[in-house]
Amino acid sequence: MKKIVILQDNISSEGGYKAGYLLNKLLNNKNITSQIITLDKNFNFLQKVFFSTYRLINYILTKLFFDSNITSTFPQIFNFNKIVNKIDAETIIISYANRIINFRKLKDIENKKIILFIHDQWLLNGFRHFDLKLKKKNDLKKKIRDFFEKNYVKRNIKSLSHNKDIKIFASTKWLSQELKKNFIIKKKIDYLHNFVDYNFWKKNDNIDYKKKLNLKNESFNILFVAKYGLENFRKGGDLILKINEIAKENKNINFILLGQYKKLNYKNIYNFSTRNQIKVRDIFCSCDINLTLSRSDNMPYSILETMSCGLPNISMNVGGISEIIDHKKNGWLLNDNNIEDILKAINWIKDKRNYKKLSNNSRVKIVKKFSFDNAYRELNNKNFIR
Repeated sequence: MKKIVILQDNISSEGGYKAGYLLNKLLNNKNITSQIITLDKNFNFLQKVFFSTYRLINYILTKLFFDSNITSTFPQIFNFNKIVNKIDAETIIISYANRIINFRKLKDIENKKIILFIHDQWLLNGFRHFDLKLKKKNDLKKKIRDFFEKNYVKRNIKSLSHNKDIKIFASTKWLSQELKKNFIIKKKIDYLHNFVDYNFWKKNDNIDYKKKLNLKNESFNILFVAKYGLENFRKGGDLILKINEIAKENKNINFILLGQYKKLNYKNIYNFSTRNQIKVRDIFCSCDINLTLSRSDNMPYSILETMSCGLPNISMNVGGISEIIDHKKNGWLLNDNNIEDILKAINWIKDKRNYKKLSNNSRVKIVKKFSFDNAYRELNNKNFIR
């Protein structure tokens, strides 16, 4: 029987890691032998010290050459091919290990099919996980950063394009098209949409979620999910208080922030920072709308999971988000971050004449297009695991 190993640098509830976890769960559910191996578990003491030092250097370089809110990963200097070669599996899926795998060395891995599962744009940008206009830096810093990024991307693309045993899958059609613009061998690139367990991400009609979280029953709750909350510029966290300044005139509107670590002194803004998935589901189900204001993104799991819970989504039309949100059918797509347009979208969805249909359509879209069964059909149709 075919054996598959999903390689990650660690386990987390964040996007790329979650994708690996769910893929492993799907394969096992379909009686395909699969397991997740985290490379950090294979470190010896010296490698752990080395990796910790590397992460510290990465943090310092990020502060020097990038904005603090941009996630970045500097060049992969590790070579764990010996570890990978010892893995008893025909197929290795690298779901989220870009911090510790040197992709230019993947050609040294013997007798294994390699699948690179890409969830963001770091392979195209160099060190940044997403393409985003940076705040102004002095010319010297920009030249240094651009020089290293350009050469790093060029080497990676050349190496991966010419390696016949590697195939690249993106998690959205949009991202696969972005990759194809840069890679020499386009046949290597396809996409497999992220998916969620809709049996877990759903509302229980017997539970009063607002009461459970000490929220007023008559309140209309707008969810905003972002690590570091209002400080996350890429996710549009800086816009929330501007929206609230106008929206607070409606006393029934609350903002629920998931990922906001610092407490805020606003009567209608509640912040949570849990990663417990049951508690996260309770938070989602206590809300009425999910608001995604990302200036750059691919397809956040928060959109998939909240839609599965029946929440209409308002989102910036960036990345692959339009592949899940259908404008005015299950949500609202914004072309820019104009505050008046965001408020217009909120009021339109909030209207009782629109809300129930949008909520039902959101759930249906997930069940039909982003479920485990649909993902398995995509796996087979695109020879992902053959």
